Amino acid sequence: MPASSRNTTAFKLPLSAGYWSAAKVRRLTAPGVDSKEDITFAGQRVGSDGRLVGTERFESVPGGELMVSSGEAVLVTLR
Repeated sequence: MPASSRNTTAFKLPLSAGYWSAAKVRRLTAPGVDSKEDITFAGQRVGSDGRLVGTERFESVPGGELMVSSGEAVLVTLR
């Protein structure tokens, strides 16, 4: 199922929005939950040798809310 047609859930994080302004989010995505290929983590792909390839990309937490699609995972790092 294409990522654009997956259900999404909004997660409201439990502290004031200003607290999350320094948070960094890394998103784990794949074409499906049982996929072994085309997996990305923070915008990087997993190469054939198992190493991450590409430029790491972080997301922010605007307003203390994250949208997460079915089959995705997010890692939120607080500073």
